Amino acid sequence: MREFILYRCDFKCLLKDIPRHINRVFIKENCSKFQKQIDKNRFNNYYEWCCLSFPEYSSDWKLSDFETCVAFDNTVCDSLEEMGVYEKLKRFEPKIQYIGSKINSRHTFIGKYNNKKCRFCPDFVIEEISDKPIYIEYYGMYEENSKSEIFINYKNKTIAKNNFYKNNNDIYFIDIYREDLKNMDKIYSWIDSLRRENND
Repeated sequence: MREFILYRCDFKCLLKDIPRHINRVFIKENCSKFQKQIDKNRFNNYYEWCCLSFPEYSSDWKLSDFETCVAFDNTVCDSLEEMGVYEKLKRFEPKIQYIGSKINSRHTFIGKYNNKKCRFCPDFVIEEISDKPIYIEYYGMYEENSKSEIFINYKNKTIAKNNFYKNNNDIYFIDIYREDLKNMDKIYSWIDSLRRENND
């Protein structure tokens, strides 16, 4: 784990970025063999594994930094960051649904990434307030200029997903990035404008 993080992840601040990114979704996407170590109970969770791998930070972290992904309405999210985005959106729009990695939902599509078939599934969906569902993707790992292979792949997949969603005339689409979380007003006003359009 230590080598994987130090030499492949290109994290800016290990103390903050490790708990933010080292979760089931990130690992499954970038190093799926690691998830088997959790599933086989070699480690109880990523918190334990990361504390053993980075003892210099173990006293600064707690289990909830890694594992508490249950929103106030008991929706289980795939990561802490997605849970935070869900809470922000839910306060504004109660009709929002968290989809996350439910790849067998009716909101799953088959697209192409690296010339291979790939499942695309939005993080959040809002139905009922407009003539088409509103799909929202949160790209918490997007880094424009990273040299890390992991973040380059994530960026390329982000571009592929955005192209797919933006060319789907059956949906409305919003892409959200970390910098958008500082000011969600533009997201809220965009959703609100769709509601007004459909009520006129």
